[in-house]
Amino acid sequence: MGKTKVFKKTIVSTIIFTFLLVIIIMSSGYIFLGNLKEKAKERYDNLMRINITIGSSSLELNNSFNYFDKYIKTRDKDYLNKYNMSIEKVKNNVNSIETNPNINTECGIYIRNIKNMLEWYDEQIKLLTKKDILEKSDYNKIMEVKSMYIHINNHLQKTAVSFLFYSNNTYNEILVNNKKVEQQIQKIIFLIIIISIMIVIAVSLNIKNTMWQILKNIERLSNADWEIEDMKEQKYEELNILAEAFNKMKHSIKKYINEINEKAEIENKYNQEKIKNIEKDKILRDTQLRALKTQINPHFLFNALNTVSRSALFEPSENTVKLIEAISKILRYNLNSIDDFAELKEEINILKAYALIQETRFKDRMSFSFEIEKDAENIKIPRMILQPLVENAISHGIDEKEEGGDIFVHAQKDNECIKITISDNGMGMNEDTIQKILKKQFKGISKKSSGLGISNILERLELYYRDRFSFKIESKLNKGTKISINLPIARGDYFAENYDS
Repeated sequence: MGKTKVFKKTIVSTIIFTFLLVIIIMSSGYIFLGNLKEKAKERYDNLMRINITIGSSSLELNNSFNYFDKYIKTRDKDYLNKYNMSIEKVKNNVNSIETNPNINTECGIYIRNIKNMLEWYDEQIKLLTKKDILEKSDYNKIMEVKSMYIHINNHLQKTAVSFLFYSNNTYNEILVNNKKVEQQIQKIIFLIIIISIMIVIAVSLNIKNTMWQILKNIERLSNADWEIEDMKEQKYEELNILAEAFNKMKHSIKKYINEINEKAEIENKYNQEKIKNIEKDKILRDTQLRALKTQINPHFLFNALNTVSRSALFEPSENTVKLIEAISKILRYNLNSIDDFAELKEEINILKAYALIQETRFKDRMSFSFEIEKDAENIKIPRMILQPLVENAISHGIDEKEEGGDIFVHAQKDNECIKITISDNGMGMNEDTIQKILKKQFKGISKKSSGLGISNILERLELYYRDRFSFKIESKLNKGTKISINLPIARGDYFAENYDS
């Protein structure tokens, strides 16, 4: 994969963008439809107001003529005032209808005729109402006014009918147009949803194909096939990180295996040439060979890779990356392990990486807890004395329990010593087995027992500390085991500084 850093879109951003696009388009469509419906309602309300105004004009025209008629008969000024108010309302209504942009052509012609007739109608009535005594000719004029009143009223009725027909047609056209627009918007929304689903499916297939490729490569690694090609650059950032982590892990393992094989070959030649004069040298060489065999434990690598495989298939990519980093940390630590001594915090960090792999492998059946005091972290102890004890606790204490169990690691500085305890609530062992392990009497002990591993640790501790250390095993069947180790701090510092010389 190329080293050039290129900005890549993430799976999360792609999905969020897709759904935001769908939401925005759907919201815009519904807002637009809402506006169309609101405009249609406003148009309909306006048409109805015009209909009401036409009807109101007809009613006020009737009132005006009635008031005029009563005034002629009674000469009561109140009727004359009422006439003036009614005729003014009719004129205002006609003016408002005439200036309304929603009026149709036919109604416009009717309204203009009505307006002209109203002017004559009002003018003649005002002339008649100014006279105190009516002449014979005036009564003929009254009949003409009445005839005009009837004529105006007929025009108003025709206007109402014409406009009602026009308003119904107009409203139906608006509804049809709105329906067409709504259908178009629904089609667009449906198309966007289909495209979004296709994008999600494409992303899912990309994830699936990448994960299957990683799983196949992991299976090949577990079968010691180290000539796998590097995974290609991925389209999405998360998958690209996972592919880069896998490539890094593959190269680390391959490098580790090659270096271990070279070391083993060199060590083998060295051991064949060197004359074994004293038992101390023999123990040192045997310990070094055991340490190498422990580091290149193929069973551990196989289980770890299988754990990564399951995590990659069923869990988030972050968990898989953490597992790969944990394996890489253990391999890198073993590759760089030149000295026989290390600070306690280094051993604990590797032990935590080992614990992460086991917790992922056994899920809820196993848990680890660490309590390391601050002033104990920099104290130097022999390498690889803690992990074998934890491995024994898992293999011979926890793994055999159906419900699993817990492992607790505690370390503290106690005066001039460092005290380390490893305890579990596993199957435990009887007192006879404990004594045989401590006395290195392995005859009669089950092959599953942890005696040989503990014996290796005891031999190394005796070599470094002689009789200045303590190693204690406390155990009860079906309740668990507790191993306590007390090491002198000064002795560890001395060996760490002068062992090679």
